Amino acid sequence: MKKTVIALAAALGLGIFATEASAQSGLYVGAAAATQGRALEDAQWGGTAVAGYRVNRFVAVEALADFTAQTETQRGGQAVFANVVAGFPVGSITPYALVGAGYGFNALADAANEPQALWNAGVGVTYNLSANWQVDARYRRVEAFSGDVTADRVTVGLNYRF
Repeated sequence: MKKTVIALAAALGLGIFATEASAQSGLYVGAAAATQGRALEDAQWGGTAVAGYRVNRFVAVEALADFTAQTETQRGGQAVFANVVAGFPVGSITPYALVGAGYGFNALADAANEPQALWNAGVGVTYNLSANWQVDARYRRVEAFSGDVTADRVTVGLNYRF
């Protein structure tokens, strides 16, 4: 009898925890328009795609892919990152900071055009439009571990939370 009561209490506790966790965690995907550069006149335009998982209401992990279009004076480039995102929700707004590492290709590659290791750090804010949709604006500093590449990247996009 004692084991049955303990098992029922544990199941009830796990059920409550699962309900709370599902309200605060979950998968999300998004897409954003991006600009990269220090001034608008020499900025490169591109996009970002993201897939992430909110571990709880304060922490998420995400995979991010960037691309930058080629211009007359600059090569296009691509990069992929794995990021950790920490935020603090206040009503419908969540300011956050992120940090992560990845690889850059083409214009974000090294001088020999070989992929190179990159890191990025940034800040952003999301605004919940509904239970599933949110606007996401962020700034990220992207640098190579070797010190070769430096980019300031600003994105504005939409995320869908499952």
